[in-house]
Amino acid sequence: MIDLSFLLNLTGLVVGIVGVALAVQSNWKLRTARQAVRAAERKLFCHMAAEDFGEIARQASEVVSLIGRRDWDLLTKTAVDISRTLGDAKGRWEHTLKPTDRDQLDAVVENLRDFSAAIPGLLQHEERADAEMRAIVVTWQSVLSVSSYLSGRLRRQYMQDSGEKQ
Repeated sequence: MIDLSFLLNLTGLVVGIVGVALAVQSNWKLRTARQAVRAAERKLFCHMAAEDFGEIARQASEVVSLIGRRDWDLLTKTAVDISRTLGDAKGRWEHTLKPTDRDQLDAVVENLRDFSAAIPGLLQHEERADAEMRAIVVTWQSVLSVSSYLSGRLRRQYMQDSGEKQ
């Protein structure tokens, strides 16, 4: 005959094993949920960064147009806004960018610093030498090019992370 204490011990052992199995399953689900949250955050950050850099590209395109019209007052105001926005985006999305992207962005920010230092001269002289105009255009085309590239690359990364086709 089977002893009652043996049955209770056996039942306790089975309940313990089931409890450990449930704890392991819960831990696995929690880890999977945390990974899903991190993946969602990465996708959201990529999307937001792409939108920021897309807006910077749009504004840089506007500056190139202002250069063509020689609207120096509006150009300088817009340039200061873009410099601030670009610095903000660089700091906010640095963790989202690849090292080569950061290097390109650093070069653009440095070019904009040089341009910002030359702003008082822009407002004082109406006529510009061709070489000076080309340098100004090149500076802003580099802002446009890098910000457009970053926006596109981050959008592509977002789409790939989403499992969607481009």
